[in-house]
Amino acid sequence: MLTENQETGSPKATQPPKAEVISLTPDLAKECLMHNSPDNRNMSKRHLDYLVKEIQENRWVFDGSPLRFNTKGEMIDGQCRCHAVINTGETIPVVKVEGILEKTFEKFDIFDPKKAASVKKNLKSEEKTMVDGQYRHLTEQN
Repeated sequence: MLTENQETGSPKATQPPKAEVISLTPDLAKECLMHNSPDNRNMSKRHLDYLVKEIQENRWVFDGSPLRFNTKGEMIDGQCRCHAVINTGETIPVVKVEGILEKTFEKFDIFDPKKAASVKKNLKSEEKTMVDGQYRHLTEQN
């Protein structure tokens, strides 16, 4: 549940996100993809092929990377893992986190150039220039 922060006007969670380890089956992966956020960037075929091969060759490692769902029930992270499970027909363990504030989507992978490009696609020209400058500044410091 969300309420508005009276001081800043921004949303804040009244309940913490819920996390659990689940078995991601092909059927559950299909269900998750039905709730894929329209704001997710296009899936990387190269990354999908890598995940499929890892699962097929029994090299999948449970690293705790979660499938993330926002407060509207949209999956905001995890589409490649879901597609890999569907493509292989295998089941893998994953963490599923529900109740992530929608605003946090902007914070994922901020140092990933693909993410920056995905965010920029909906910006005006002057905003794109500002994002480019901020991205260069952040990556030069790290």
